[in-house]
Amino acid sequence: MKENTTEKYQYMVAAICATFNQSSKIKNTLNGFCIQETDFPVLSMVIDDASTDGEPEVIRSFLNENFRTPFKEEETEDYQLICAYHKTNPNCFLEVVFLKYNHYNIKKSKVPYWSRLANAKYVAFCEGDDYWTDPHKLQKQTDYMEKNPDCVVCSTGYEVHDLSNSTVEDKTIKNDNGVIRFSIADWAKWPNMKTLTVMTKKSAYMNYFAEIGKYKNPKDIYFQYHILMQGNGIYICENMGVYNLNEGGVWSGLTDEEKLLWDYNSYKELYYKNDRDENVRRRYISYIGAIISRPQCEVNRGEMLVEFIKVIRRGEDILRLVRDISCFLLRKLF
Repeated sequence: MKENTTEKYQYMVAAICATFNQSSKIKNTLNGFCIQETDFPVLSMVIDDASTDGEPEVIRSFLNENFRTPFKEEETEDYQLICAYHKTNPNCFLEVVFLKYNHYNIKKSKVPYWSRLANAKYVAFCEGDDYWTDPHKLQKQTDYMEKNPDCVVCSTGYEVHDLSNSTVEDKTIKNDNGVIRFSIADWAKWPNMKTLTVMTKKSAYMNYFAEIGKYKNPKDIYFQYHILMQGNGIYICENMGVYNLNEGGVWSGLTDEEKLLWDYNSYKELYYKNDRDENVRRRYISYIGAIISRPQCEVNRGEMLVEFIKVIRRGEDILRLVRDISCFLLRKLF
């Protein structure tokens, strides 16, 4: 899908937030939207997936305290929609969809509710348990994207907080230039772009959506791959948000070995459903090797070796295989 450069946008940025049972954290997320200082209008779109922990009430209270009388309300058998604008920030608009039943459990897509994406040039993301801390995040990202039309995505640094809200680690990459340009060729060694840091062109995001139907369970890496296949990226070397570690989350509840296998299966699907693309292969083969080298991973190593041999293309791959088998044998012995 080629972007129509003559199109007039109602919002420069639409921020997407999908949330469920984050009553203790959603206020920080909403506040992160409200503090954004921009010279263009921003629409933050929140979808509460029928939370049962009181999150809808927290959102309604926040709306009443910080936003003016809704300029649009709508209700169907599936949802209640409230659209409002901020009392003091003239560029801050909020759209909240309160779903009346949980869509995740019945595998019903929430995509149809993002209707206002059509009115935005860029799309930003922040899940309901994370939040933005830099009031200039969206302005800086938009400025970089506007000055670099070859770039389709912009990400930033962030920090990790534990359950007590203490900083565990600052994940911000430093660079003398303040920014780092990257491409799909760098993807094999580039750190994952955390959802809360990412802003992308709407056109690129819609192209990604056209691809996800071929996957069983698309995750962040699928998004990264398909976005970077459309253009370059820019990383701003500044800490602009907080990623919260979650107790009881699906990912956080996995062992390191289970996480390895999860990622392995994701890259395997990406590899075979995208014509054995070299950009995927480089990541995929590293996960095969990592699993082979860890005795704790309960897999059929004969099958894994066969898979490794199938994706070998260079001499360095053979050296990797020898190294990983050696690591496995040493770990078994000691």
